[in-house]
Amino acid sequence: MIRSHRCLVNFFFLLLAASSVVSAQLANCQNYGTPLNSTDCKCPAYVSGRNCENVICRRYAVPDKDRCACAPGWYDKFCGLRGCRPPNEDQMDLEKRSLIVVFNTKTTMKSQLDTLKHNFNEMVSKVMRNSFGTRTPWIDNYIVYGFVKSGSNLHIQSEFVYDSDDVINYLNNLKLYDGDDTQPVLTAVKNSQQIFPKMKSHAIVLVFTDSPASDATPWSHRFTDKNAEQDVLQISLLWRSKYYFFLSLPKEADFSSDGVDVYRRLALTNHGDTFFIQDSNELSNVLLSVIGSQYFPENVAVGYGLTRDETVTTYVDNDGDSLFFLLTVNPLTDSKLPAISDAKLLVEGPSYRLYTRPSTIGDTVTISSSSGSVYNYRMFIQSKNTILFNYNDDMVIDVGNGMAVIGIDMFSTMETYGFPQWANTSYDVRSTDGKLLREKYFASERSQKDCTFTHGFPAWPTLECPPGPITQLHTFYYNGFYQQRVTPGYCIESDHNDEHPNGATWNSQEEHMETSQGDTIQCNRRNIEAINDPRLEEARQYIFILEQHSANEQIYNTLAMEISQILYLTNVTTEKSYKKEFTLIVHDSEESHVLLSSYNPILFIERFQSLVSSLTLIPNLDNTMGLLSIIQAQKMNIQPTAQVYYFTNQAVKNVQNISRHWDIIRKDMEVNFFTIADGVTTEIFALPKQLELVQKMSNGRLIPLGKTENTLYPLFADMMGVNTLTTDNEQYNCHDAPLEINGYVEDGAEYSVIQVIGTGLKTVSMQDSNGVLIANKDYIIYQNPNFISMKMKSNLFASGIWKLSALVTAGGCQITVRQKTSIGMILGFTSSNNDDISSTQIISQRSLSGLHPIFVPIKTTGGVTPTNLELQIVNRKRYDQPQSYSNSTITPRDANSCTYNFVSESLVVPKNELVTLTVSGFDSGKLVLHRIFYYYQHLPADPSKDTLESTVGIEYANHLQYIPMECVAAIPVFMETFVKSVGL
Repeated sequence: MIRSHRCLVNFFFLLLAASSVVSAQLANCQNYGTPLNSTDCKCPAYVSGRNCENVICRRYAVPDKDRCACAPGWYDKFCGLRGCRPPNEDQMDLEKRSLIVVFNTKTTMKSQLDTLKHNFNEMVSKVMRNSFGTRTPWIDNYIVYGFVKSGSNLHIQSEFVYDSDDVINYLNNLKLYDGDDTQPVLTAVKNSQQIFPKMKSHAIVLVFTDSPASDATPWSHRFTDKNAEQDVLQISLLWRSKYYFFLSLPKEADFSSDGVDVYRRLALTNHGDTFFIQDSNELSNVLLSVIGSQYFPENVAVGYGLTRDETVTTYVDNDGDSLFFLLTVNPLTDSKLPAISDAKLLVEGPSYRLYTRPSTIGDTVTISSSSGSVYNYRMFIQSKNTILFNYNDDMVIDVGNGMAVIGIDMFSTMETYGFPQWANTSYDVRSTDGKLLREKYFASERSQKDCTFTHGFPAWPTLECPPGPITQLHTFYYNGFYQQRVTPGYCIESDHNDEHPNGATWNSQEEHMETSQGDTIQCNRRNIEAINDPRLEEARQYIFILEQHSANEQIYNTLAMEISQILYLTNVTTEKSYKKEFTLIVHDSEESHVLLSSYNPILFIERFQSLVSSLTLIPNLDNTMGLLSIIQAQKMNIQPTAQVYYFTNQAVKNVQNISRHWDIIRKDMEVNFFTIADGVTTEIFALPKQLELVQKMSNGRLIPLGKTENTLYPLFADMMGVNTLTTDNEQYNCHDAPLEINGYVEDGAEYSVIQVIGTGLKTVSMQDSNGVLIANKDYIIYQNPNFISMKMKSNLFASGIWKLSALVTAGGCQITVRQKTSIGMILGFTSSNNDDISSTQIISQRSLSGLHPIFVPIKTTGGVTPTNLELQIVNRKRYDQPQSYSNSTITPRDANSCTYNFVSESLVVPKNELVTLTVSGFDSGKLVLHRIFYYYQHLPADPSKDTLESTVGIEYANHLQYIPMECVAAIPVFMETFVKSVGL
């Protein structure tokens, strides 16, 4: 596919959306939809409905209120296509898995149910113990899904538990019903993996039935059919679940029918197993011996539908590891079970044999078969070392699945877990019976940074791939030996459309916007996305960054103890919605890790406390990867706007520079720094220069803490609801003379938070706009020797321009005023006063042209009118000496054609590293608006960065801004259209 075509497709969508009309009476849109008029909404990706009331979970994610629990690697609000993000490590913890029981609750299945109950605990005990006797409680949870169809009635019984005894209790209470001769088995297998959001990947799925599947259809490799078999297969490829079918079929069953043959097909496409059970003893043996051996099962070789002897090379992680061989046949055919002479037979039945032997790397084993017999084998080891392997058609995309689309060049991405560092790795493609379909491709490290899947393979021209299941054989090369794994895959057929490749279509008729008469400035294209820009509201994501300095331990203990109280300061959840996202990032001198990110506050609190208590802390840490953590935070910000809480010790004097542009911080993130005293540093502004810049650029706070703090809760109570910065002044000498400033308190705000920083604070005084002196002590929420935070409700004092001052014992000081208010305001930058599609960064910052006239469009809510825009130059060496550069009047724009309802005069932004823009407004003599924004410009100019965002400013592409900009918007739209067409 041609990437430039993708960009044109998406750019057309953007222009079309921008020309829509917004009425004065706006619809009540849900799930962050944008009102287009009084009745209709423009929904975000993966949300539908007239009012955006329906969330669409992609890639068989599990719906959870208005969010989606994604398969491993698919970290996103709705598990959609995305560019590179660092791995959400808790979500990628593959050592905790689920065990799922899907049971057909017909009365004819009573004997099987009794056998399962009788053997379940012993089976689980065996599953959790490897061949050396080492026990690992790796089954995190259990799902039981009972189903039976009787005429028009469908009886469902399901439960999610954490203990095997609870499974038995639930099985004891399962009700059995008379059922039809055929049953919706495939739908049950699908639903069992789609209803419980806490389900883990790599699940063992045990399916019990004595009926053909009523929902089976003829085998099709065209996935636009979207049948039940394809659903079940795709779930297994995304969630890496393994299917084991226990079939007690009647002798008269037609094994050639789709209702029966579908079990064979799913077993071979999933690299699973089918057992034909004749009695309770046989079921007991399979449960205890075969399933009991599935301790972290890793397939190293498979073959299905074989008719010949097979000599296989044994691959184990370490010499002496146990290797298992499971051989199966259909007992109702004339096929005889094969044998292995140099392995120990553990258990056998009419349809299976399980062998084992201790092996060394590179041994060979021969499977001897009888003439005319058809058999399957699966060679597996017990190992926590595993891989995730995906296909996709664009290496810009981080994620994928196990499906290769025939006729499209398919790239591959991979991540390994637990393996020793290998010298190289390759994969080749084989048919299910082992025939080579494509030679080896070797891996290389991906050029993109911070990907969940760190290695990629060249594009595979798939025209020669036969439709149907395939096997990828992965080889890991070490010094003198190999290791091997196999993974299931599928070559699927797809519909093609010459005019619109892969079915991508769009509406070619533009909707014309209303026009207004008179001299009011009208916009050429309306910025629909900015109507509900998240920066207009309070934060939706909270990101904790913890530096792994050993002297921070007491502060982290306090944070972990209070994390539940802190999270519930916000409206985290309702009956139908998860309102926030929570993230934990840690770093030392070498690495930065996203340990956890979750929309579920209960899960986050539990895991946060566990992860922080086990965090490795390092003494004498003085140089860290803090900048990388800042980049990681921006990439993990899927619920803007985000508040970041970065904890650092004053002993850390440096952060390592990294090769990426960390110094342009997105305007949908506020980074707040908690500096923890080291007992030596006396300068209260002790923060590495790079972090100091991040704090200013993001309108963040600087909060000095002592070595020990009994509580942090009041600090967060003052931060989490506050959404404006109205005053920010500092002075480098506050001990000889106090810092005396004007503090700006907007009329109509709910409350104000005034914070003062200084080494040894001596006096702080406040006087409202009527000259009333305010007693500080009555409003102090949090205080330590170097910091005071005061919170005042607006109805207690006169709004407007206050007088504030601070005196300290040594060094400088800072005073800030922030407010919680319902009045939202955002601004941007354009090259014309009738542009509504604006950049969030100064558009001249990457230009070689020097002084470059620009306009500042401004959007306010609540009917507030801004009147003046002041531009100040800030010297990074002396933040306390800003210089006023220019003042501009602000003009209203046409509300029907412009989302940004005001615009400044043309102004010139000087090529200074740091500037501030302050927007103010008065109404009937009252101060209704005073907002400060910091902006940073690269010096010297960097022409290579003159990209789409800096010239056109597609503000709403921010969530993909780390993907190459020539196709940043095309990926979620064009690719999503394609994958929907093939049912991925």
